[in-house]
Amino acid sequence: MLNEKVSELLNTQVNKEFYSAYLYLSFANFYKEQGLDGFANWYQIQAQEERDHAMLFIQYMQNNDVPVTFDAIDKPDAALNDKMDPLKAGDPQTLFPATYYHQVTIVTENSGYADALSTALFTMSYEDGLALIERFRQTYPDQPIEVMWVMDPGQVPAGADSVMSGEYAVVMTDSMKDYLAQ
Repeated sequence: MLNEKVSELLNTQVNKEFYSAYLYLSFANFYKEQGLDGFANWYQIQAQEERDHAMLFIQYMQNNDVPVTFDAIDKPDAALNDKMDPLKAGDPQTLFPATYYHQVTIVTENSGYADALSTALFTMSYEDGLALIERFRQTYPDQPIEVMWVMDPGQVPAGADSVMSGEYAVVMTDSMKDYLAQ
């Protein structure tokens, strides 16, 4: 069974992924009404990607005997009056404010896992992210995974080793350090 806090964060992330899908679908609908079928299609594809992320998290929780909680999905509230409005409505990667890192990189053989886990870790504390990665490694021992977080120097957690890259601190799992040393 997963740590309770990690379980809560994963359930929250499922809701965020479905909200993002809703938001992207509202953008697609707006562009369809504007006669911009290419933009509409692109946002429909993005909505499907967000649903796929949610499904990966759901499968992961089910594989770890974690109850999946489906909370209400908020109605997208972006005001769409101008053709540029959807492009200004949110962070294009997460559609939520980034509070922890400038970047999270996952290196693994499965791009679906990498995409979903980088999104999840981006919205978690370093400690919760490490716990999730450790549990992932235990659940999928044949799926090697390495992680790198890029953050402001003042955000480096106590006890974490970091290296400076320009103005940012880079914190890596030991396996990422080994991977980069190859």
